Formats: sequence, C-alpha cells, structure tokens
Amino acid sequence: MELSLCSGFGSMQGHIDREFWSSLMKLDEVEVAWLKDKDVWRTTKNWYEAFANDPLQQYINSDEKETPRRTLIHRITIACTLHAWRRTKITITVNHGSSLVIATLPTASPKPKDVLLNWFADTVMKIRNKNLDRKEQEKRATEFRTKTSEVISERIGDRKEEMIYVSLVFTAQGSQGHGYASALLGTITKLADVLGQACWLVKLFWEPIIQIGMEHPYEFKSW
Repeated sequence: MELSLCSGFGSMQGHIDREFWSSLMKLDEVEVAWLKDKDVWRTTKNWYEAFANDPLQQYINSDEKETPRRTLIHRITIACTLHAWRRTKITITVNHGSSLVIATLPTASPKPKDVLLNWFADTVMKIRNKNLDRKEQEKRATEFRTKTSEVISERIGDRKEEMIYVSLVFTAQGSQGHGYASALLGTITKLADVLGQACWLVKLFWEPIIQIGMEHPYEFKSW
C-alpha cells in the first residue's frame, strides 16, 4: 500500500492521504511542515551550529582542525544529503529549518529512485571524506556505529525493520525552549499511532562520552 506523504515520496506501509497528513501536522500549536528545498541551506547552517559543541562530534572530530574550506565542504555535504533525504525520508520542520526531525518508515521494497538517492547521499559523504582526509574520523564514526548496532540488535533485533526510526532531532540554538522538537516528535508519534507501529531512536549520554570515550555513550529508546 502507498503512504502518500508528499510529492515524490517512496512507497511505505499503511495509507494516509495528503489532506489527512496535513491535518496531522497542524494538531499542535506549533506548526509543523515539510522541509522544502528552499529552506535546505538555512537548515544546514542550523544543523551545523546545533552540533558544533556536541560531545560525540567532538570525539569523532577531535583531530580535525576547522578551517573555512572544511566548514564549507561539511555544509555542502549536509545540504546535498538533505536534498536527497527529503525525497526518501520523513523530513519535517518548524520555522523553515529552525528545528528538524528526520525519520524513516519501514518499507519492504524501496523504489529504484529511493535506492538511487540514498546512493547519492552515501557517495557525497565518501567524496567529502576523501577530500578532507578523514580516515581517523571515519574510524571513530565506524566504532560508534558498531557499538550502537550491537545495542540495537540486542534490544530489538529484527523488530527494527517494522518500526519507525528517528535518526535525527535538532533545534537551532536561538530557537530552543519553544517546544519545537517536542511538536515534531509528537507528529511522528501520531503518525506511528495511525500506522499501528512503534518508534525508536538512540539517545546519547553526554558525560560518559567525555569521561570514558565510546564505552557506553548511548541509550535505546522506543515508544
């Protein structure tokens, strides 16, 4: 069955027409909307700044010196990835990129277009890493992914294939404290209720990352 979320969106389980989805996003006082191409660069800037002091990013990028060239390449990479993801994932926002949630709905067989766009996003990341010589950073990122994968496999196993995965949540520094992220996650929760599916994400613990590296820096959350 098709989940008609927006123009160009891939095949998903369940069925919700566009009018119902639009009404779903307007149930809260905070207006939730689809991320649009015209807002991608602004969202990219907010994303980059929101994670500037993130302990996980500091751990992964500890040996990387920030320069204008590196910053520009990082932002271009994020922007290209967002352009691809908004066509293959749920990318909803408040105030044109001030807060963003990216989620993936379970699907048995992604369309060729979705496969191509995901390949494009992965390729952009690889080109960035090659241009910036990020071997050590990629080693640490792989370490993190491996450890979190072990926790996910232990806690939910194959059930994750039937659950909505929230892969990114952020709010720009100047927009925090207004309930934007709560409204976005609330929208995902309402969608999950309609589809009869559960959600999951990985929550990071800041202090353990700083104190003991990548020993136990995360917590699995499902609802």
